[in-house]
Amino acid sequence: MLIDDVYTASINVDEDAIQALLDEGAKSVIFYAVCKTVRRQSI
Repeated sequence: MLIDDVYTASINVDEDAIQALLDEGAKSVIFYAVCKTVRRQSI
């Protein structure tokens, strides 16, 4: 199980982590991302 508390759009760390797990012998990898985007209002 791999848990990451940061998900940033356009940065694909998830793909690198999945590939590393597969390269090391994982038979399958399931990836879930749960996030909420908070937009700050300009002053």
